[in-house]
Amino acid sequence: MPIKTKTRDFWPHSRKISRFLSLLLYFVVSLLCVLGLPVLPVLPHNLSSTSLLTNATITNSPLEQGKILYDAGRFTEAVQVLQQAAQAYKQTGDKVKLAITLSNLSLAYQQLSEFTEAEQAISESLKLLEVRQNSQIFAQSLEIQGRLQLLMGKPEAALVSWQQTEKIYQQTHNDSGLVRSQINQAQAWRTQGFYRRAIQMLEIVNQQLQSQPDSLEKAVGLRSLGNALLISGSLPKSQEALKQSLALAQSLESHHDMAASLFSLGNHARKQQQTPAALTYYQQAIKLSPSPLTKISAQLNYLSLLIESQQLTESESLLPTIQSQLNQLSPSRTAIYSQIKVIFEKENTS
Repeated sequence: MPIKTKTRDFWPHSRKISRFLSLLLYFVVSLLCVLGLPVLPVLPHNLSSTSLLTNATITNSPLEQGKILYDAGRFTEAVQVLQQAAQAYKQTGDKVKLAITLSNLSLAYQQLSEFTEAEQAISESLKLLEVRQNSQIFAQSLEIQGRLQLLMGKPEAALVSWQQTEKIYQQTHNDSGLVRSQINQAQAWRTQGFYRRAIQMLEIVNQQLQSQPDSLEKAVGLRSLGNALLISGSLPKSQEALKQSLALAQSLESHHDMAASLFSLGNHARKQQQTPAALTYYQQAIKLSPSPLTKISAQLNYLSLLIESQQLTESESLLPTIQSQLNQLSPSRTAIYSQIKVIFEKENTS
């Protein structure tokens, strides 16, 4: 009889945990969509269209402060600082710095899912740069416009923007910008479902990168190739590219790119149903990543895989850490976090 009683007590508790974690997994998937769409293969971290543009002559300025806040995932604060910087540059009449600031402001708005404001900011930036249409700054602003267009479900328009940047970078002999444009174009093709065309472009980029010296551009290019091959189902080639990307990031001691490659390798292992390997990759990504957004994405993938593999005890122990990480992120994502919190409270009181 005692054994029967324990069994009766255990299974309701197990089902309760499983139900709770399954509900949480639903919101994990939703959150990953918010954090990761689109997953642009842009490069490198401090020059990419997902990181704020800077100018070598602009230091210790509101623009630089905005960049620091942005890279830390503090997007609302970044918007406030960049708005102040834009007003200051309007008053001084510095159109170039104003254009850079507005482009950065558009990026911060994009992270907050405030697309109307993002579109207005990037439009103003490009208008200010109309007389500089062959300049590097114009091309970088076009990259940001392409990112916004892809986020808004307009991959065809994004493709056109990135084709324009490719031409500018070719004319200005900017090899890293050229590679970045081609990788972004591959993302646009992939988003439209043209996986083969995306892979063909990335393989051309890969050939170009192999002949170049080691660099962050090369590391990110290989990672982008690996991610595209993973989606297409070319798993051996995907793993080869991702491991090469990781080795290169390690040699360059870039923790950001090491974490990103480990995260992709975790997804690759998960695709092959290699759960222990995937968990290890995610753990390493969590440990190495200096980016709050990358870190929480890895933690959420780690958690969801624990749930899928029915490792419920470890899943429960991870929840306080994830909840703490979520509390540090941008208020724009509060809607999803509050739903997760509701689940915590309901299940804890039931």
